[in-house]
Amino acid sequence: MEYEYVTAEWAKKRSKELLEIIVSAELEDILSSIEDAVEGRKDCIYIVSELEFETLGELEKRGFKIEDNSRDGTYDLKLTWKN
Repeated sequence: MEYEYVTAEWAKKRSKELLEIIVSAELEDILSSIEDAVEGRKDCIYIVSELEFETLGELEKRGFKIEDNSRDGTYDLKLTWKN
């Protein structure tokens, strides 16, 4: 049988691995955008793509404020670091 390795345990482990890769890539892109914005003397960036819940949690954990203006299937997040 070709898919004998596919078990619930394998699926959970593989899903977690893939999520970690996605979150890492999302964070790298966003943090680079933040760095560019700071260099341009801005205090926010806008994100118009869907992000993983874990990515948003990591950004909040780092102290960023996330304002969600998404509606009707479009994504519109404002990420700020000043009050």
